[in-house]
This record gives sequence, C-alpha cells and structure tokens, in this order.
Amino acid sequence: MKTILLIFSSLIFCWTSFAQEVAETSKMSHGIELGSAFSYSGFNANLAYAMGWKENVLFVGPKISLSKSYLPSRGPWGIHLGYRRLLPRQSKWNSFASLEYQIAFLQPQNPYNLDINGKNEIHEIHLSYGIQFEVLKDLIIGNSIGAGVYFERFFDSLTGEKKSFDGYNAQVRLFAQYSF
Repeated sequence: MKTILLIFSSLIFCWTSFAQEVAETSKMSHGIELGSAFSYSGFNANLAYAMGWKENVLFVGPKISLSKSYLPSRGPWGIHLGYRRLLPRQSKWNSFASLEYQIAFLQPQNPYNLDINGKNEIHEIHLSYGIQFEVLKDLIIGNSIGAGVYFERFFDSLTGEKKSFDGYNAQVRLFAQYSF
C-alpha cells in the first residue's frame, strides 16, 4: 500500500508540475460546497465554505456521519478541511488533485460510569484525484477518489483504557460547489 501511495503521489506531483499554465484570474471567489463521501468512518456529508484563487480552492466546514459507527457512541459531528489544486481546463471539464483532512468526534457510551476524559476521534487524511464539471457559470459538480491513512482514538468501556488503531483507507467523494 505504501508503494501505491508513493506512486500515486509522484504522478499527481508530475501532473501539476508539468501542466500548462491556466489563464490567471485576478479575483478571489467565495462560495459554499455540499459534499458526500464514503471512507473509513462510513458515509459522511459536509457543508463547507469554499474560497478560490487562481487554480487553488480551500474549503472548511462541519461534517456529519450518516452511518452508524461500529463503536458504541453518540454524536456524529466532525470537521472537514481540504485543499484542491485545479489542473489545466478542457472546455467545461476540469481535473484536480486534492488533499483532505477529516476528523469525527464521537461521545463514548459509558455504561459503567467510568471517569472518561475526551471523546472518541477518527482522523483521516486523503490524497485524491478528481474531475469536476461546470454546470452553470457559478455552479460546479465533481467527484474524486483517493487513498490515505486513518488514526482512530477511542475509549474502551470494557477495560477502561484509551486505545488506538491506524491504517490505510480509501475515499470516494461527490460534491457540488456554488460560487457567489
């Protein structure tokens, strides 16, 4: 998996480095983005503020888990942060490389009334490649697929200990972005 991630990262770097220049825009754009993704933490939806300049897009906002976690917990909220680098444009189609970070906060269930500090957390980092389509002048839809890592920190209510897992995962994401 490390070899695949290294090759994927190298290809994305080469594509962005050797790409032809895109016509420069002098203004910064702002908008909202509604997205849905499937990754290690399950099905998630996010609503984000998006800020774009030249060939760059930065987005940040809350996310909510739409699927039940295998951990006994409550509270499916989190944060989704991402950076998207647009590659040369072909008509209304545009490809991009992105780096995304997600964290989900889950309130651990505590059937034995143990002293619990903090929440269960699932951190995810993904490197993705995707394509987007300009439906209208200010509305785009897109999708991406990527690979990454996860770090899970949770409270085990049977043993009373804080435990952690980590590993590799994948993400498939769909989104719609409207610029003001």
